[in-house]
Amino acid sequence: QKGLEGKVWIKSLVGLDGLVTESLVAKTSGHAVLDSAAVRAARKCVFKPGIQYGKPVACWVTYPIEFTLR
Repeated sequence: QKGLEGKVWIKSLVGLDGLVTESLVAKTSGHAVLDSAAVRAARKCVFKPGIQYGKPVACWVTYPIEFTLR
């Protein structure tokens, strides 16, 4: 509605079950509304947990969420 576009880099802590337990903005898009939307979306993501010595471990992942208008 506001015509905003941008890329937000998110840093998320993935737990032993693959669910995101914490998320924060690693690099802002420059628009607070996009940053907060990206954090909310990141908390809904599900990943495969990290594996170390054959067992699942919690780990941080960093990835972009891009907002574009079409």
